[in-house]
Amino acid sequence: MIITRHRRRWTPIEDQLAAEWYERGHTAHEIGKNLRRTAVAVQCRLTRLGVRRHRAWTTKELLILRHWTPHTLTTGQTEMLFGRSIAAVYAKRREVTIREEDGQ
Repeated sequence: MIITRHRRRWTPIEDQLAAEWYERGHTAHEIGKNLRRTAVAVQCRLTRLGVRRHRAWTTKELLILRHWTPHTLTTGQTEMLFGRSIAAVYAKRREVTIREEDGQ
């Protein structure tokens, strides 16, 4: 027996809302909750639509990041704390750690 999942198609309205909310700083987790979709589905859709958010890391975020480890918070908590995807947090953490090891 093969079990398949029915995937709801994204509507133009959902695309628009997801893009607007993301650009305003909402996380994929928050958007997914409002649209009844998973955070992964939201992130995949935003990527497919070419929606990107570039926001400089604040001094406060960098201070928090220096003490943050993947095991201290859940993915959802991390996304809410930083207002960024978990992938962005991991990438920045690696960057900060490398700089600290190099003495910068």
